Amino acid sequence: MKPYELEGPIIACWEICEDLKFLSKNSEDQEAMQVLDGIRRLYYWKFEELFNKFEKVCEEARLKN
Repeated sequence: MKPYELEGPIIACWEICEDLKFLSKNSEDQEAMQVLDGIRRLYYWKFEELFNKFEKVCEEARLKN
């Protein structure tokens, strides 16, 4: 697998953040809403960091070619 082929799977995983946002907004339990929103933020940051690393790997691969 080439580095650039990972973009789609990474973005597909990132969609969990939107799912958590939806669940949080539609929960009637205030505590559950806060927990879900915290989890969403955590995973957003983690995926953002992963995507930044992905972009760096792709740039390094382009420079080698």
